[in-house]
Amino acid sequence: LVLNRLMGLKAPYAGGFGVGHGQRTFTRGVEICAEEVDGLGTVVWMDTEGLFSSEDARSAYGPKIFSLALLFSSSILLNSVKVLNDQFFAFFAEQQQVTRVLKQGLAAQGLPQEALLPGNLSLFWVLQQPIHFDGSGNQSRAQLETFLTLPGDESRARVRRDFKHMLHEVPAASHDIRTWGRLDALPDEELLPDYVQSTAALRSAFLDQLRAARPMQAAGVAV
Repeated sequence: LVLNRLMGLKAPYAGGFGVGHGQRTFTRGVEICAEEVDGLGTVVWMDTEGLFSSEDARSAYGPKIFSLALLFSSSILLNSVKVLNDQFFAFFAEQQQVTRVLKQGLAAQGLPQEALLPGNLSLFWVLQQPIHFDGSGNQSRAQLETFLTLPGDESRARVRRDFKHMLHEVPAASHDIRTWGRLDALPDEELLPDYVQSTAALRSAFLDQLRAARPMQAAGVAV
């Protein structure tokens, strides 16, 4: 649902991504949608299946899909629910290193390096339904900084140095559990105001970062 909101869509989210209504993985592989944005051009949004998902456990494709998305992205959104996961930080640190090795190999074959994993890539850590929603996000940012500055962990230090980190909290769309199975059909008036405002602010911040990314490219790719 959040990615559809990032595309500026509203219920019933026609032309957007499919929406799951539970904790299980809904996306399989990679789904792609495009949006024309005034003053920016065509933005290509890419949704990949959740890391550590049941699908990934069966196929082990998750890391490969993630590396592919990371390699060609202009800005990245990493989605967590309720809490920031230390396991995911370790995984991301490993995968970005794998992606850099792939970049070197593709560059050796003649692909322009500036087209792959640019420096200072914008990385949005999105915390959905945090236990204690805070519009300022100060507590979550402090936690993010703690994860990124783990003493003696050079891989995390590299992640902290090589990416432009931003954190955004997104509260629950509704407190009424009877609506959770049909959130993609609810008009904005029936969603919580904090959710509507938070997703709108996230879209604005994300597009601002895309405008500064890869100025020689017509399209941005979002994960």
